[in-house]
Amino acid sequence: MPRVTNKPKIIPDNRHSYSEPTPAERVCFYRAALERALAGAESGRLVVRIPKLRGLRRREQGMSFHATPEVFFQQQGHTRFSMPEETFVLKAGEVCVMPRGMPHGEVAMDGPLPFKTMIAMFRAGGFSFHLAGASTRQTVASGSIDTILTPSHLAMMRYLDDAVEAAARQGGAEALFVRGLIMACFALALRHTEARERPPEEVSLSPALVSRCKNLVEGELARPELNVRWLAEQMECSPDHLSRLFRQATGTRLTAYLQERRIRHAKELLEHSDLNMTETAWASGFRYPAYFNQVFRAHTWMTPKQYRTQAGVASSRLR
Repeated sequence: MPRVTNKPKIIPDNRHSYSEPTPAERVCFYRAALERALAGAESGRLVVRIPKLRGLRRREQGMSFHATPEVFFQQQGHTRFSMPEETFVLKAGEVCVMPRGMPHGEVAMDGPLPFKTMIAMFRAGGFSFHLAGASTRQTVASGSIDTILTPSHLAMMRYLDDAVEAAARQGGAEALFVRGLIMACFALALRHTEARERPPEEVSLSPALVSRCKNLVEGELARPELNVRWLAEQMECSPDHLSRLFRQATGTRLTAYLQERRIRHAKELLEHSDLNMTETAWASGFRYPAYFNQVFRAHTWMTPKQYRTQAGVASSRLR
């Protein structure tokens, strides 16, 4: 009698069908997603997932953290999030508020429709949205990033930080407080998105591959494995081809661009966050703080600690 074995199901790779919308289409999409989230929050039907505040600011294999909160608006498919002490799946129509300093990894999974998510991030001077699909390796493949420059991003981050702390306390009254804070954040984002004008510096004549490369860098800057080879794998081309195209389009070597963006981000963190030097290194994508210190000195002629001190002195003089 032949032996019967249960063969494992082979799940095909994600359908890599994400196509880049125009700037006007992207803004319409952002508005529609915010309006749906607001309507869901108002009716009490919106599911908002907030990780527990455990394992903050740690360096974990396959994870990275940001110095500011992030918001994930799952549109289609699912995202499986892994944190140091927690995992969950974000389903279509749900929202995740990722606390600042929370190490996390993401796996993109198709559902009945191909994976699509919208991510809100915060930088010095404003906030940004970007749409993302899934690569064939089930990583999140970012599209164009649209930045909205406004000081209101500080209020939005405060709402999200307060919502994270309230969610940690739990309780019926806290749940209402969280919902109110989330609605205030989304409403403020919607108001500025409706009035958005595209900044001139976002206009680029770079080839599509180079533009997507820059967007990947912006979205994954804290990832320590972010390098030319990793970028080429996500974009399904050779490292040499990507490097050559990038230099032709920008006049800058891709490795130099990566390092410059990481140092610029580190400067923002040193000026505007309370992360210590090691945490700043990790949040900027440097695996080793000693190497971060070396690269930072090569770019600025001062140590990160000296830069923070000087930035603090300059800020106090302006007040």
